[in-house]
Amino acid sequence: MSTLGYLERTLGSMHSWHQDILRYLFLVAPTHYTLLELAAFFYGNGISLRLATECLTECLSPSQDDVAFFLSKYALWDRCTDVPFLYEYYDMSVGLVVQLRGAEYRDERVVVEESCFPIKIGFGVSVFSFRARCVIAEMRAASH
Repeated sequence: MSTLGYLERTLGSMHSWHQDILRYLFLVAPTHYTLLELAAFFYGNGISLRLATECLTECLSPSQDDVAFFLSKYALWDRCTDVPFLYEYYDMSVGLVVQLRGAEYRDERVVVEESCFPIKIGFGVSVFSFRARCVIAEMRAASH
């Protein structure tokens, strides 16, 4: 059973996700930067560590070191309750990049100015090949 269906029911259709997140999940080999971006996206949008790790494993087949790095970000952010700025992430509830903040500051949403780099949403025909879109569609179908 795929995790993608549950994530889409929780966050919304992948067609409304930030294109970079989709690329990092399905197209590029994991790096510390892409894993950090994925961790921030899942953590900031309230996805449990278990589900986020399952999705990461299903989509990327990461190494043990990659998974450990990903887990360490969740652990760090859980400990930083009184920190006003931890990182940035694409908040699915408002469709903007906002600051990831400690628990004591979560009620204060701070939007990150991105006028120089407009947000691209969804798969984008030029970014995702037909084959890649078919593989993703099969994964999505397996979760229903």
